[in-house]
Amino acid sequence: MLNFDIQNHRPLREMVYEELKTQILTGKIIPGTRLMEIELAENMGVSRTPIREAIRKLEKEGLVIIEPRKGAYASQISTEDMVAILEVRQNMEGLAAHFAAARINSDELENLRDVFEKYNQAVKDGSTKDMI
Repeated sequence: MLNFDIQNHRPLREMVYEELKTQILTGKIIPGTRLMEIELAENMGVSRTPIREAIRKLEKEGLVIIEPRKGAYASQISTEDMVAILEVRQNMEGLAAHFAAARINSDELENLRDVFEKYNQAVKDGSTKDMI
């Protein structure tokens, strides 16, 4: 079940998308596994709509294959694909960080410091869940 933080103002579909993406990339959802909307919705404690939206978004990224009248399946991801994805993300995230640093206000900077402290504490505690 997803951990719904009241302070988290992100759309449910985004939280579901990120959870499914993490499960696919970490191998928790094995490549070739059929993604059953009802089962995923029950496991995450959400309706089928955010599951369906997340699956469509994952298909656009190549992490899910949707076969008409058969269902959605986790894609096979090669090492080369992963390296290519990480190279693109590295460049995009660097550019995003540059723009964010140039535009940050004092409240956001304080929030960033708080997140930084919590992350460092999670590292010291060895809590992978809290690090993520």
